[in-house]
Amino acid sequence: GTGKEALVVPEPPALSPVEEVFHKYMKSAMAGYQAYFKEMEDRYEKRKLDVQERSVLRLTEHRMVLEQAVRREKAEGGGKRSKEQKKRAKELEDVISEERERCQAEVAKLTKAFEESKQLLIESYEMYLRKVEPAPKFLPVTICVRLEDKGVLLRSVVVKPTDTLDELRAMVRDRMRQRDDPITDMGEGTLFFAEPAFATPAEAGAGAGAGEKE
Repeated sequence: GTGKEALVVPEPPALSPVEEVFHKYMKSAMAGYQAYFKEMEDRYEKRKLDVQERSVLRLTEHRMVLEQAVRREKAEGGGKRSKEQKKRAKELEDVISEERERCQAEVAKLTKAFEESKQLLIESYEMYLRKVEPAPKFLPVTICVRLEDKGVLLRSVVVKPTDTLDELRAMVRDRMRQRDDPITDMGEGTLFFAEPAFATPAEAGAGAGAGEKE
């Protein structure tokens, strides 16, 4: 059509109850750490600015005193630049150099303290996150499923600890459909055998795996 088409933004997927709780408390925790870091950063910036302003003030005072002395000695010397005036000018250069170095040293000290505090905060946050990371028993695992009657080994089947046998059957059917070898019947009589991931044939046993019971 000639009119402008409306942009349709898909709705984000709904969170599960577990995800809602996780997001609620993780968001709150992150906001707390972020607020503390911002407060710490603002305090550092303010202290750094205070150091720089005090340095400028001291430098201005020194400059005024020395420049007044130079003007006075210049007037007393009939407008000629005497050795004493040159000495004052050199003193002013030295004062500027010393004040710059002192300011840089104070700022460097503040920066070092800030970086150390920031690192401690990061370590504290990482320790907090490690405490709330999911336990291995709640993580998905990857298994292999052997169909003895078909002589097929399905690799990299991902299951969750909460999956039931019905869900595992559905995964197996789906994988076999992808292989163009659909399973016509996998009823309640299907037998599943668990074996170690790296078991030898002797350890696994002749009937290990998952098979269809005719």
